[in-house]
Amino acid sequence: MSSPRDDARSIKESPVGTGRPVVLEPMPPGLWMVIGGAVITALGPLFGFLVGSMIGTNDTDDRFQPIYIALFSGFVVGGLGVLLLLLGIRAMYKHRGGFDLDA
Repeated sequence: MSSPRDDARSIKESPVGTGRPVVLEPMPPGLWMVIGGAVITALGPLFGFLVGSMIGTNDTDDRFQPIYIALFSGFVVGGLGVLLLLLGIRAMYKHRGGFDLDA
């Protein structure tokens, strides 16, 4: 049975250039905006409902209860996530050589 020390020594002694070459390609611009926008879009209304549920409701017959205000603000945050997602898609499409939006 080999020890971790023997494995580390065998890695250090291996010749350079063995194995398959690795080609690293950068991510296209806008990819993180798409990922972030999708996450914000999915989680915004859920967190709004969660915050509204934690605040609770009033016993009075108010028109604007805290749960509805928090849920509406979650929808607004989700809408901003959709906007971020669409901007990321636009950046990725322009990077691929798509249509010219400035013309």
